[in-house]
Amino acid sequence: MTNYYLGVMWMVEGSPEEIMKSEYQKELEKARQEIKERLGITSWFISEEFKFMLYKGIKYIPAIVYTAYWLRRNYRFPEAGVFDTFEVFMRLTREQSRMLFDAYKKLSEKVKGMRTLSPNQYLRPEGEIWCEVENLRVAWPPEVLESEDVQDEIKRLIEGSDLLSKDDPRDREVVRKHVVDTEPRYFRAKDEATKPLDIRIDNLIGYVNLKSRAWGEYLKAIHDIHHKYPDIKFYLHVYYF
Repeated sequence: MTNYYLGVMWMVEGSPEEIMKSEYQKELEKARQEIKERLGITSWFISEEFKFMLYKGIKYIPAIVYTAYWLRRNYRFPEAGVFDTFEVFMRLTREQSRMLFDAYKKLSEKVKGMRTLSPNQYLRPEGEIWCEVENLRVAWPPEVLESEDVQDEIKRLIEGSDLLSKDDPRDREVVRKHVVDTEPRYFRAKDEATKPLDIRIDNLIGYVNLKSRAWGEYLKAIHDIHHKYPDIKFYLHVYYF
């Protein structure tokens, strides 16, 4: 089981000695510390909540996350376009992939400073091997969070009602199908398999609601840090282990 995270990659230039003495480094450390103090973390665990965001019409935030790991150019053919990256519990349907691709296209036309990285390309300066790219992906600058579409989704996740309702038959059916289709191949089945299906559905709805709201808080914090330290350069990227 591979764990995936969306995190911040801070950009620095110069020798280690120059970096440590620079005003830029001092500001960078302040930004890092502020994120840790505000959130307790600097990256956030990626899970199936993005499938349910798409189901509820939230598509720009998932587009940022999915394309930060793997940019699929075409959604029309299953073998080429369905976002089957990450683990099986995050695999998207063709319709969800279309929504994601359309959201990516709209963001990519608006956001300045985004970078498309090819396999074997480095995000950081040559010589630093951390985050070598294994597949085509997008490095998103913090300006992507300025998009009105993204801001509306962040606000909805934080201030709106829960993403899913345990009392909504449609929500329960979508979650039920996800549980039945994925749990036999998914590590959580070890803990959940012995519980009644309705309990597993309730548990997943509660988990998705908590994670979705936390994603809104995480992205808002990154947006606020960018405004407070506008000269600090960084990208949103996905890493895993």
